[in-house]
Amino acid sequence: MGLYDELICEVELPKVGLRDREIFQTNSLFCSMGRLTITKEHRLIQHCERWEWEDSEDASTDPSRIPKMRRVPTGDRDLHFHGDLVFFVYLPEEFQGDMVARFTDGHLQWISTMEALPEIVRDVIYGSQQ
Repeated sequence: MGLYDELICEVELPKVGLRDREIFQTNSLFCSMGRLTITKEHRLIQHCERWEWEDSEDASTDPSRIPKMRRVPTGDRDLHFHGDLVFFVYLPEEFQGDMVARFTDGHLQWISTMEALPEIVRDVIYGSQQ
């Protein structure tokens, strides 16, 4: 999949029934290894952050050591997202495949498995992903 964003879904997913902070992958938005949540209030929230070098005395004295970076949270923001968000679910025993979350004016309207959508809708969604 390459670069992606991580998505946590707090609302129950149809067919799978999953709701417990499972982390999914999406490349529908930023593809910057960011973190997003579909909240139980049906909003799409971006968890903003910046990256900092980890402080380490070893990094300056040992040239073979690769310095590490860490995420520093800077706050959350409601994206007021309007459109379809495609994310991948991989649960070996229950379901694996694409899910689609439709947002209208920032509010989650529904979540569906890709296979449950009409073919014409799938063509439009996948056409916009390529």
